[in-house]
Amino acid sequence: MKSPRVLLASNGKTPHVTSKAFGCLDCHTTKAWKPSTIDVTKHATFSYALVGKHQQVECARCHDAGVFVGTPATCNSCHLDRHRGRLGADCARCHDESGWKHHPGFDHFAATGFALEGAHDGLACAQCHGADHGKLATITQVTCATCHTPQHGDLFGRACASCHKPTKFSDVPKFDHAQTMFPLDRRHLAVRCTTCHDARRGRLDTTCRSCHDDPHRGRALLDCDECHRADRWNLVRFDHDRTEFPLRGNHFIVRCQQCHTNDQFTGVRGECVACHRADRQRADMKNLGHAKFTFDCVECHKPFTWTPM
Repeated sequence: MKSPRVLLASNGKTPHVTSKAFGCLDCHTTKAWKPSTIDVTKHATFSYALVGKHQQVECARCHDAGVFVGTPATCNSCHLDRHRGRLGADCARCHDESGWKHHPGFDHFAATGFALEGAHDGLACAQCHGADHGKLATITQVTCATCHTPQHGDLFGRACASCHKPTKFSDVPKFDHAQTMFPLDRRHLAVRCTTCHDARRGRLDTTCRSCHDDPHRGRALLDCDECHRADRWNLVRFDHDRTEFPLRGNHFIVRCQQCHTNDQFTGVRGECVACHRADRQRADMKNLGHAKFTFDCVECHKPFTWTPM
């Protein structure tokens, strides 16, 4: 290789290092020292074609201190390697001159085994790999849980793709809940899955109390669905004919709490005086001879009208 020679610029201070193959007239004219006659086409004859955004770069950005011979042609000689060598020195494997953030030649699936599909395709690299591109560098197997926090805990395992799609995390195929021991009807149909199936509860049983608080505090000793339905919780539909005290007459329109005080639904006495003791006392004081009658009020009174027939 021919040894280079040093030429002084017009100011007599800044050296230009060239080779013997080139002289001043190869880059300048006798009419004006500036601008240089080197353009994109001519630069290609120097074994380094200027492509893309390199065409907009000033000469001095690459040829520091006027050195034109032996200028390195590797990317990392001018550009900072944000990957810190973790991905090798072949920058062109992912980038090209059209833009540093453009990755036309990078096949994410071939390189990592993780295909960028759906919503993943539009993400910036730093959203998964971190600002310094160091995140995920030491992880050998990437799963959904690597970036996403499972909302179900370990309830359904870690095979998120069995229900979710990369197009949208909430894009879940319709599940036929009738295949379970708890078919959904009425208001349960409008409830979000995670309202019942969350990490806190784990695997649910099918009792109402697994999701709903018990306002009776266990005193009812009945399954909730014996009185309540999923369409309207406050509407009680208990069949009182199943008990020893069928509701007849005025008893049919009495609020449950008037007889079942303090949410006591079991062990309630069926005698009239259990609820009407004050009425009996007033009747004894008002009507002479009333106290001699037994406490079996139905001998004289009927639930349709309290006045004796």
